[in-house]
Order: sequence, then C-alpha cells, then structure tokens
Amino acid sequence: PDTRVFFVGCVQMNFELSGVQEHLVHSTVEFKLVVTQDGRPCKCNMPVKGWLKGLRDTVEAKVVSSVGEIVLSFYPGVVGIYELWIDVGSSHLYQGGDVIVKIAERFNNQIVSETRFELFGDVADSGLCGKENEMFINVTDKHGTPIDINVSQLLFRVGSGANLQIIKPVHKSTGKYSATFSVDLPGNHAMDLWYEDKSVLSRPIDVRFFSGSDPKQTKAVQVPTRMVTVGEPCQFFIQTRNRNGLNNTSGGDEFEVAVMGPSDLPDLKITDTRNGKYTVSFTPTGTGIHEFEILLLTPNGKEAIGNSPVVVKSTRR
Repeated sequence: PDTRVFFVGCVQMNFELSGVQEHLVHSTVEFKLVVTQDGRPCKCNMPVKGWLKGLRDTVEAKVVSSVGEIVLSFYPGVVGIYELWIDVGSSHLYQGGDVIVKIAERFNNQIVSETRFELFGDVADSGLCGKENEMFINVTDKHGTPIDINVSQLLFRVGSGANLQIIKPVHKSTGKYSATFSVDLPGNHAMDLWYEDKSVLSRPIDVRFFSGSDPKQTKAVQVPTRMVTVGEPCQFFIQTRNRNGLNNTSGGDEFEVAVMGPSDLPDLKITDTRNGKYTVSFTPTGTGIHEFEILLLTPNGKEAIGNSPVVVKSTRR
C-alpha cells in the first residue's frame, strides 16, 4: 500500500493505493484507493480517471467510486511494461514512474507477446496426390515481430479420421517453421495448426487434392461397337492415366457425364472400382445415337477426357 495526501479544495484527503503490479495479458488488473478524511472513510466528489500507459498501448480504467473506496479496473490486451496514471479532478495523483505494472504472457519462464500463427505454402485451394508439399508457419507477436516458441508443442494436421496425418514441424529460423507432407487419397482434406493441444488458426484450411489423372490421357474403353438393345443394361469403362500415359492404380476421381440422345438415361451411374478404372452403366430407353460427354474434375476445372464424346447406338430387338 502507498498513501498520499491530496487536497480537494481546502479539504485534506488521504488516498491509500493497493494492488498487484504483475498480471497476465487478457486478465483484469485492479487497483483500489482507500479514501479517508481525519481517519474516517469519505467519498471523493471529484472525478477520478486512471490509465495504464505502455509503449504500445494505453488502457483506460473502469472506475467505480463509493464511500471510502475507489476501484480502478483495467483489461490490457498487449504484453508490456506500463505506468499507472491516476488523476483526481485535473491533478495527477499518480503519474510517470510512480507505479510500474508488468503485463506478461509466460512461457517456459520466457516472457513473449501475444502469439499469432500464419500457415501458407505449396498448397492453398488444391493440390495433387502423391506430391511432396511443404507448408510454412510464421509465428509473430501482435505487432508482427517474429518470435520463437516451443516447437515440440507445435503440430501440423492434415486430413481426418483414419486418414489424419499429424506432422511435427521443424524450426528454420526465428519465428519460422515448416512441415512436409503428401496425401495419397483424392478428395477434400482439412489442414490445421495446433499449439499446446488446441487449434491456433481461425478455422481449418480446406484443400481439394486431385489424383493427378490427365484428362487428355484418360479414355473411355470397352465401348460397345455394336448396337445395344433398348431396355437392356449395358456399360463401358473409363481408364484414368497420368500425364505419361501410365494407368492409374487408385481411385478417387470425380467425373460428370452429360448425355445427348433420343431419350433420358435415368439409371446412368459411374462406379469407382478403386483401381484407376470407372464403370459407366446405363440402360437405353430409346433408339438412336447417344453421345456421352465425359468430364474429369481437375485443378483447372472440368475437362473432357481424351476420346470424349463417346458414341453408343441403341435399337430395339
């Protein structure tokens, strides 16, 4: 406690200040002034204001005044060293270096600023399966200054469920880390960053990974060359290939098929056989020529496969 004598007009008042001078960031800092006159509690009728003044931030107090006591509450959001200022009326009761307050976030006995994380790298919206990708992590305080953290508590996560990968990033330089990974299965995968057992991104980053099938090399095979019969099920296949013309051996691709012909094909279906091949099955409902425009979903959008459109002719028995 620190006691100061203050004159309000011709009236002498005593102000006794108490409070803790070290706090964690994002917590309430409270100081109390006990107000007495001739040893008895009294009410200060002058306006009281308070501030914590730091190098990078100034926090104004919420002041609650009652008979014999004034409570000043602060809520600092920035780590640093602050000076406590209290004004009664137009005069300074406390100022400058009278009372120093330390606001800190402690980590392994090292005081660091409020931590921010940024994730970026080889993939953003989409990526390719089987390719090694490197993601970079920038760690800074609130003001953008790079800081080091305990890398053993930092985890990069991609995927979910049985396909979840948890990777420990490596330290590159002050405030910079990286994680290397690859994805085997096509589809949507969420990337996230965890620190001290909790996510530190505002939300996970959703990335679409593609198989690497080349639309120009991918072709429809075993297409019926003779007339198919109306009302009887029939099928052909799509064989996916990479840009070198080699058959893919895993599935996960997405196709769209648009049909132009004499009638609708309500039972048209594409089945992924999980070996790089896809079965296109349908039952003709009318006689004539059916043209199947087959589109493969790629990082560049929907692209027609190599021998699209596929033509199938149907007749009645």
